[in-house]
Amino acid sequence: MKIAVTLIRSTIKRVEKQKRIAVALGLHKMHQTRVHNDTPAIRGMIYKVRHLVEVKEIDWELDNSTNGVPPLDVTAISDRHKNNETPSEQE
Repeated sequence: MKIAVTLIRSTIKRVEKQKRIAVALGLHKMHQTRVHNDTPAIRGMIYKVRHLVEVKEIDWELDNSTNGVPPLDVTAISDRHKNNETPSEQE
């Protein structure tokens, strides 16, 4: 199982250890989200900064063809190409 961790509170005026844990989780900016494997080590880091982050469990099924990358919704991209629009024309 995977978990998505989002930094929802700033690390300004926090203990240095909490700042380092947020960086170790890959969270450098507010509202940044990282996906991690659900391991005891990651859960322990999340517990230490639980007041700064939001955690959601993700249960997508991965197969070897995706190389560990979740499937993407490409309908918006394909619709734009069907109409021969560029991103600037779409707005």
